[in-house]
Amino acid sequence: MKPRTHDPLALDVRRLCREGGALSGRFSLAELGRFRDSLWSGDDAPVPADDGVPWTLEAGLRERRGAPPQCVMTLSATTRATVRCQRCLGPLQLPLALERRYAFADSEDEAAEADADNDDEDVLALPPRLDLRELLEDELILALPLVPRHDACPVPWTPPQHGLAEEEPEAHPFAALAALRGGERSGR
Repeated sequence: MKPRTHDPLALDVRRLCREGGALSGRFSLAELGRFRDSLWSGDDAPVPADDGVPWTLEAGLRERRGAPPQCVMTLSATTRATVRCQRCLGPLQLPLALERRYAFADSEDEAAEADADNDDEDVLALPPRLDLRELLEDELILALPLVPRHDACPVPWTPPQHGLAEEEPEAHPFAALAALRGGERSGR
């Protein structure tokens, strides 16, 4: 009999946990569009090599006292992300390595209650099918820093110096109107 395979885009988590299975694969950046859109893009951006994002998933059942076994899984992935440094505005290469643990509950209410007391893993409601690519993409986006910056920028940012010493005062936006009104008054 041919072994049953698991589809990472429609994963039967309960079956994978019962079997104590492990999966691995690679998603390309084209498949991870939201993550790709979070990276530095534009004409001046370095062109990333799309080596993809390799990942592994391990699943199993965890015995619990007075309750049925619980589905648990660990998702791991590594990649490099190029983002724009917010200090020098240059490219910043970030190594991303994530390892996330998940436990599954039978309902949203049980998951919310269990997740509030659990700092070691995320507790999710057990879905009929799990899109592993979407889950991985969410985790990669969350792994990006909110304000990326080098520890020490290779080229420090300096403000433009042109025109600072001999700056002309800005013309008042209503100066022309005031001049016209002044002319009307003298003509009366």
